[in-house]
Amino acid sequence: MAHPGDSTPVDVPEALRLSGGDPELFRELAGELVRHAPGQLTGLRTAIAAGDGRTLGLVAHSLRGALATIAAPAAAREAGELERHGAAGRLPEAARCLAALEAEVDRVLTFLANGAWRDRL
Repeated sequence: MAHPGDSTPVDVPEALRLSGGDPELFRELAGELVRHAPGQLTGLRTAIAAGDGRTLGLVAHSLRGALATIAAPAAAREAGELERHGAAGRLPEAARCLAALEAEVDRVLTFLANGAWRDRL
């Protein structure tokens, strides 16, 4: 779920800082997220359907790290919540949380696809 103040899904200045001030590195990290996030979301849905909290936690952890690396705080928070539900075996809660994560990841991917962020690097 988005939080007040999360007007854009990616904090570009923070992402650049996390990338060591290297715009090309940020572009590469963003590209990796764009390539891998859809498959990770599929993996999360599959893990929930299979009742596999361990895999759910591992995939959510990986996605959370990728989102944090590009400074997408709302999406990273959602992935972290899903990771905690998976680790605790709370699959009904995880299923509800997944919808919020998917919405946040969609915001991030749409933001990255529109390219306006490139002007901020």
